Amino acid sequence: GRLVVNNSGELVYTGSFAALTSLTLKNGVAYPVVDPTATVDAQSTNAVLTSTSFGKNVTNTGATGTITWTLPAAADVIGKVLRVQVTAAQITRLVPATGEKIYLGGDGVANKYAQVAGTVGNYADVYSDGTDYLVIGYSGVLTKEA
Repeated sequence: GRLVVNNSGELVYTGSFAALTSLTLKNGVAYPVVDPTATVDAQSTNAVLTSTSFGKNVTNTGATGTITWTLPAAADVIGKVLRVQVTAAQITRLVPATGEKIYLGGDGVANKYAQVAGTVGNYADVYSDGTDYLVIGYSGVLTKEA
């Protein structure tokens, strides 16, 4: 069996629970990743993402410059994850809802964005704990606004 995030952004287990022999947790929380075969949600311009983007691979396909995506309130997508994938060589910024944070490397600052460098192939997996967002994995260059 395996744990995956489905297209609705929900963590689901497929298979027999008897086959589940171990699970690594951090502070009692299992952090999921987006299924590699998840639906693609292409966003080429500035946008306000909604809960329907979670559980998907959100790409910047078609972007012609830096784009900014505003995340929904973390409470609206608690326990869900999305992957931000650079498919066009443009910077992609993620802005949390007002007063919320995106944590990278153990630090988060309210109202500051996380930035995925505009190199094709870079990505970031972002998880909502219900209060803030946590970068739980990334590849390439990912920075946080100071």
